[in-house]
Amino acid sequence: MLANPTVLLALLFAVGAGIAISIQSTFITASTTSLQPVQLAFWVQIGGAIVGAIMLVIMRTRGEVTLIPDNATKVMGMVLTAGGLAMLIVPAVALSFPTLGLVAGEVAIITGQTLVALVVDTLGLAGGEPIPLDWQRLAGLVLMAVAVYLLLPKTHAT
Repeated sequence: MLANPTVLLALLFAVGAGIAISIQSTFITASTTSLQPVQLAFWVQIGGAIVGAIMLVIMRTRGEVTLIPDNATKVMGMVLTAGGLAMLIVPAVALSFPTLGLVAGEVAIITGQTLVALVVDTLGLAGGEPIPLDWQRLAGLVLMAVAVYLLLPKTHAT
């Protein structure tokens, strides 16, 4: 399966996204000493909008995209909601990571993502065939929750 170049490229993109999320979380956590969580979320969104605008302009000048293709109007509600969720995600990172630490915080996020993905896969909500819920999938989720617990910072008595 990994010999497939498409799978390898997808895996590299996924790992790259994970690296970018961890760097972003590090920057957000470091910024909590100067900005409030909602301020952080706002400015993170502005930064993303600037980068996204530059990318769209480059792609548009190459004739690769339009701002909103005709066939995308039906999903714009979901797309805008996804952007709105970032206004909740960034403050959650800003509020939790300074206490949890980056490792426990990142694993907690991944555990939450996995829980939602498990429900989506089980019910077939993303358009694919439902994947039955079995003990192995539940055990994997439980192991992730245990990992979060084990990675939580321990307070040391002085």
